[in-house]
Amino acid sequence: MLQAAMGGSDGHLHRFWVGPAKRLWTGPHLVNDLDEHEWDGDESRVVGHEDAVEVDQLLRRPGDRLFYTYDFGDGWDHSITVESVRSATDDDPPAVCLDGRRACPLEDCGGPGGHNEIVAALTAGTPLAEPLDTWVPPEWDPSEFDADSTTTALRIGSMTTEELMGLWESERGAVRTHDAVAELVERLDLRDVTAIAELTHAAMTGDRAGETSDSEHLGPREVGALDTRAAVRPWQVLLSMAGEDGIPLTAAGWMRPAAVRDAFVALRLDATWFGKGNREDQTHPVAELRQIVVADRLLRKHKGRLVRTPAGRAADGDAAALWLVVARGLVPTAADSFERDVCILTLLHMAAGSRVGEAVWVEIAQVLTRAGWRTDLGQPVTSAQVWRTAFHVIDRLVWATGSWQGHLLGVTTPTQRALARAAVFPLS
Repeated sequence: MLQAAMGGSDGHLHRFWVGPAKRLWTGPHLVNDLDEHEWDGDESRVVGHEDAVEVDQLLRRPGDRLFYTYDFGDGWDHSITVESVRSATDDDPPAVCLDGRRACPLEDCGGPGGHNEIVAALTAGTPLAEPLDTWVPPEWDPSEFDADSTTTALRIGSMTTEELMGLWESERGAVRTHDAVAELVERLDLRDVTAIAELTHAAMTGDRAGETSDSEHLGPREVGALDTRAAVRPWQVLLSMAGEDGIPLTAAGWMRPAAVRDAFVALRLDATWFGKGNREDQTHPVAELRQIVVADRLLRKHKGRLVRTPAGRAADGDAAALWLVVARGLVPTAADSFERDVCILTLLHMAAGSRVGEAVWVEIAQVLTRAGWRTDLGQPVTSAQVWRTAFHVIDRLVWATGSWQGHLLGVTTPTQRALARAAVFPLS
């Protein structure tokens, strides 16, 4: 409840100190598994294991106090005081936030000193220095507090995975969540469930991006017909080139120079790519788009040509149908569940309007590491590994701007956010 109320990830060491006097590091305390396995402390001050102690054994009367230190590096010290006691009823929720003041400090901000520096800069309107300029969420307001949102976090934090998924289903009504989201939630460390639930809600509503869309508007209708056609235009270019006869290939399997040049011109790559644009092996954007369209099962090789698949023929000329195909393709269908987890988390951030950069990759790496993922060498997942894996999503959403402009990062466009939502919340 403390982690949910304070917006923490529970990713650092902690300790509970027994009151009534505030004697941090010198007074009696509870131990946990990490203390027992890794520390050789003064046993005379240990009053029990935190998992074996009930709250009402320590906090019984008004005025009783308990102290909680979180993140021994940053040093966040919390004082918990009993204000009043009453009998519980069957209708009482696990916890309720009655009031508060100002936003919770950001995780890993450097403790009270680092937090105060960030607040002072934002209050004065001073640009944040690197790397804080990309690390601090653009929507974070240190003066903002919402008791109802905190109560929601407390409610979600007390739920099982099954209860949480049921809550999402009831709130979304006719719009279902992609199966990969449920698979991800099952793998999550419990400390991350609340944060991912909040991120999913922001992705669904667009709250983080300052939007007001609801579940009715997920999909092409959110961006309008013109924007939908512009987003799927690159896919339509290759479908149109294939036509009834297909795109001729060389003996090596590349598109023939004339076809590459036609695609180069139609995709307006002359403004963003060098060279003559008539060799697929030297024109990376054309080769990349071809791979994407084939992976989306709209084109396939057949007798020396790239021809439309049945799905390609059905979607050819239908922007709304192509939109759904493109959205589906954002979530990998391969058995690589790590890639699916990376892509789902990336799509949730994009749909929520997060500024996609190093801070997001670090956050995703931490979540996946706590979920049990490791590198081939058994090390924690790195932000670079997440970034490389996320190109499955990034490449497609870059093309959804209507033309290739390199691997753009940062604030996503409304169309890209709508596509990300359509991927995470496919229409029933």
